[in-house]
Amino acid sequence: MPDAVIIGAGGLGREVYDIYDAAKIDGSTDLNLIGIIDDDPDLRGTTMLDQPILGGMDWLRDNIRDDVRILMAIGNPTVRRNLVLQVVDMGGRFASISHPSVAIGRYAKIGDGTIISVNALVASSARIGRYVYVNFAVSVAHDVVIDDFANISPSVPLSGGVHIGIGADIGTGASIIPGVDVGNWSIVGAGATVIKDVPADSTVAGVPAVVINQRQPGWHELDRT
Repeated sequence: MPDAVIIGAGGLGREVYDIYDAAKIDGSTDLNLIGIIDDDPDLRGTTMLDQPILGGMDWLRDNIRDDVRILMAIGNPTVRRNLVLQVVDMGGRFASISHPSVAIGRYAKIGDGTIISVNALVASSARIGRYVYVNFAVSVAHDVVIDDFANISPSVPLSGGVHIGIGADIGTGASIIPGVDVGNWSIVGAGATVIKDVPADSTVAGVPAVVINQRQPGWHELDRT
């Protein structure tokens, strides 16, 4: 039974704890959660729900072991990527976990470090990469591909054949029609209806969605917020 820690003591951390707790009760995970990692010094020595705040990334670096698994509770894809790279550099290993209410097709593939929240649906032939967060009531239809570090916010339907690029951030309630390609490190605004491909490093919003901002390639490597 490997020990585990959650990185992130904010609201998403509490949601990930709820996913873990439900999976533990259900018997669908063998992880033994020992506490929470957060760099906020004011949180050290306190608790999140019934779990101790162990310390920040320095604590993890000093206590990392081969039998410790990491659950990443960071929503922002650029911050998540930065923390994942730090953990990998320490030699840390990640765990994937899903809430017991999630329906996952037999032939779906899900990468390490991915977390799937309450009432999501992942259809057969869908492929989800590493370090992805799939939120409440998301539907991932047949042949959808979600690449590493992406964030799918609540109540997002991803229609058949959609491709979500590396680090893309899909806002709450956005709809994406079949076959659309959402580029790497792009952002889709809440409630947007995406009917054509989204360029990499862009922000789209509206119904139908249009580009409202274009960033320079590599911007995500500089963002630490």
